[in-house]
Amino acid sequence: MNVTQNYNLTILKHIYIYIQLFFFVFFFSCKKENESTDSKSYSITLHSEFEISDTIVLQKFVGSNVISIDSQIVVNKKDIFFEGVFKEQAFHRLIFKRNKLEKVIALDNQPIELSLKGNIALPVFSTTKGQLNQDFDLLNQANTQYQNFADSLNQQYILYSNTNPSKLEDIKVEFQKAEKQFIDDIKTKIKNQKLSIVSVLALTQLKVDTDFEFIDSTATKLEDLKGTSTYIDAFLTDFANLKSTSVGQPAPDFQANTPDGKIIKLSDYKGKYILLDFWASWCGPCRRENPVVVQAYKTFKNKNFEILSVSLDEDNEKWKQAIKDDNLTWNHVSDLKGWDSDLAKLYGVESIPQSYLLDSKGKIIAKNLRGQELIDKLKEVL
Repeated sequence: MNVTQNYNLTILKHIYIYIQLFFFVFFFSCKKENESTDSKSYSITLHSEFEISDTIVLQKFVGSNVISIDSQIVVNKKDIFFEGVFKEQAFHRLIFKRNKLEKVIALDNQPIELSLKGNIALPVFSTTKGQLNQDFDLLNQANTQYQNFADSLNQQYILYSNTNPSKLEDIKVEFQKAEKQFIDDIKTKIKNQKLSIVSVLALTQLKVDTDFEFIDSTATKLEDLKGTSTYIDAFLTDFANLKSTSVGQPAPDFQANTPDGKIIKLSDYKGKYILLDFWASWCGPCRRENPVVVQAYKTFKNKNFEILSVSLDEDNEKWKQAIKDDNLTWNHVSDLKGWDSDLAKLYGVESIPQSYLLDSKGKIIAKNLRGQELIDKLKEVL
């Protein structure tokens, strides 16, 4: 759960990776499978306490899609078996079409045995054999436990917001404690488990800003597995991009045009504190945040502080009109490519508004400061 300065748990609930759907969140950019031609054998055995009559499909996650690689029609069976060959360690899922069940697994060359208990209405899957999937189950359990607790805090926050605001601070403290325990638990699991695609999934639940050193050290170890899995390769590529714009790193230099065609370089501002602000005229949240940015500029512009706004606009006239309407009296640049902006790609910008605060040496000292948080940080550093 990410909490803003006012800790609005309802608006900004923690985006944790629900195991059955995580591939949409993180591996959306994985569009090309690993090109290894080495085929290995897999086997999946499912033991059920109750008889199953269904069409069961084994599917592989490929980027944001799934492809079916095997299927069986079973009638009144308790033991179901899949076997075949695969090229790389990857996430798959078993889909029970009629009964609307699914089980995500991390497929490798170790025999996987699954247990299905309870009943068809309330099934409970677990892994009885296969270390990779036992690690996977532990990660899923940690996620579920944490999310359930976060949801309960969220409900309390909603209730007490209207009835007893004095309780809100206690909820904040309780959440922060639970979040720290969750993060510590994830780190322990990564340390104790053999590095794999499950480790990569676990890493995506940490925060780059606060857990950078741990992620960085683990990514270094994952380099030994580069080329063995699309998931690992995608993570290493994405993290390398994030690393270049994380807190503590020198901000990548660039040059771009103002609305009037003048070329401005980020390095032109060396010696000043800079707020590098990514926005667009069509972005509602950006426009609503602009009064705060205007306030910051008016307050600190004579204290060695400047703002350089980078727009993800495509229409030059709409961009200029928004600058005028919002009274943004500092410098603005854009390559007018929208989401294809080279500047956005350079900084790994995938949502806006997004900002980076740079010190007088061009080092990133904070990211995505909003509202009073921005004002407070500028007071601190200036």
